[in-house]
Amino acid sequence: MLNLKREALYEAIKSTNGKIFTVQFIKKDGALRTMNCRLEVTSYLQGGKATVRNDGNPYVIVFDMQSKGYRCINLDTTRTFKAEGATFRIIS
Repeated sequence: MLNLKREALYEAIKSTNGKIFTVQFIKKDGALRTMNCRLEVTSYLQGGKATVRNDGNPYVIVFDMQSKGYRCINLDTTRTFKAEGATFRIIS
């Protein structure tokens, strides 16, 4: 397992270019969650307004492949990131 600095995590997620990746993070309720997700999914949009803005907060909106819905990942609580066969442990 490789190490990835937390500051570089957002750029690593963006670099997936719509491909599926896996993240493991701590949810607000303290539970550990593993999610297969991807960016750039627009087929499920219904014209609503995003309730999470990325103005200085650590959230990234992704599409959850299992539940077929949009979810937020908190970059501050992300533990691992896996893309294209490489697994990264997130370090401070």
